[in-house]
Amino acid sequence: MLKNLKIGARLNLGYLTMIVLTVLLVVYVLFKLNDLNQLINLVSKDRIPKMDRVSIMSDNLNQIARSLRNLLLFQTKKEILEEKELILKTRTKVGEDADYLKTVVKSEKGKQLLGNVLTQREKFISYLDKYMELIIEKEDKEAASKLLFGELRPVQLDLINSLADLYKFQVGLTANSATESEQMVSNSRNILIALTLTFLILAFAISFFTSKSITAPLQEVVNTLNIVENNGDFSVQVKLESKDEVGKVGDALNSLLLIFQNMLKDTETLIRAAIDGKLATRADANRYKGDFRKIVDGVNQTLDAVINPLNVAADYVDNISRGNMPPKITDNYNGDFNVIKENLN
Repeated sequence: MLKNLKIGARLNLGYLTMIVLTVLLVVYVLFKLNDLNQLINLVSKDRIPKMDRVSIMSDNLNQIARSLRNLLLFQTKKEILEEKELILKTRTKVGEDADYLKTVVKSEKGKQLLGNVLTQREKFISYLDKYMELIIEKEDKEAASKLLFGELRPVQLDLINSLADLYKFQVGLTANSATESEQMVSNSRNILIALTLTFLILAFAISFFTSKSITAPLQEVVNTLNIVENNGDFSVQVKLESKDEVGKVGDALNSLLLIFQNMLKDTETLIRAAIDGKLATRADANRYKGDFRKIVDGVNQTLDAVINPLNVAADYVDNISRGNMPPKITDNYNGDFNVIKENLN
């Protein structure tokens, strides 16, 4: 197929193929970078914020636990009310974080763990309200102490543990994303190396075969010309199957060599005719064109210039041998032919 394409088209095809391979490689890299960017965004904008919220909820619950203990220790009404406000504010923050998590947790496992947190939180709030009622409104610290260390503490621990489970789950997702990103980078690197090597091999192959498809026919032409130059052999032919510019050069060279062969045959014919005494034999100049025709015409004219004076001299000698005296030769001749004319006259 390549040998039938013109050299320019062949080179352009090679360049275009390498450009396409380069573009494909760049597109692959861009796609992989986009995948990695999406994974990084998933970690930085989804999983890490969830971890932070769960961690903040855990810290706030610990703050509430300390405040519950402080309510038993404080003696003045002012201290107790201030601690109550702190508990309410902290509980509100926990509620806001829980509401946020409800909107962003999408996996079934995550929803299950978050649901457990919300259930434990509702139980904890009910005991928390009862505890603060005993401390603030009823001022019954003894009953409050029994509630805190009896029923409230296990509920609080269950809530903290449920948060720990959710946090551990989010940490696992983040770790999986890190592992996935490492695997993605490793796989992408290996594939990129393989593709690069493949494209380099293809580029080398394209360059090699394109170059060979041009240089091999040219070398055939050069070899043929060397044979003609060194051996004077016009019978050789350029053997090319290509239809490109080099193929056209080969066809033109073959045509030229054929013309030389025909001229050589005509020369041999004239030589044999001269040896056989067939002085009227001439080469057919109509078989040639341009300067080649001028060469053949020149040879014929040269023969005419030689043969015509000889024919005139032969006629004179023939007439004289018969006893007839011919008139003087008045035609103009040059060189030795003119000497012959003067001698005959």
